[in-house]
Amino acid sequence: MARGKDYTTTELAEIKGYLKDGCNYEEIAELMGRSKKSIENTVQRQGWTKGRFNDGIVEPSTQKQTIVEQVQVKEKTLKDFPAREIIKYLYNLGYRIEDNKLVCYVKQAVNVKDIING
Repeated sequence: MARGKDYTTTELAEIKGYLKDGCNYEEIAELMGRSKKSIENTVQRQGWTKGRFNDGIVEPSTQKQTIVEQVQVKEKTLKDFPAREIIKYLYNLGYRIEDNKLVCYVKQAVNVKDIING
């Protein structure tokens, strides 16, 4: 039996958010433009049943007096990115490499009358 198109990570995060907000499968399906069965299968596959969202946070209604450890999110540094992505990012900002030097081009408005009149 054929499967429908796969969910992106953004779509999965949206579905998880809707579930946490208390939406039912029909409402989520309508919001996401998918079938109710597709949403049900995805929730089952991800293991998000009965308020368990696999993100380290325990819902207060499911367990009482449980201390939840906050996981500290590590900020990305330049070492976390490949060189090609860094160069592409700098290129989009206006930087170029000329004669083995990094050069920045700046857009500047020029009054043509000032150039003509000298």
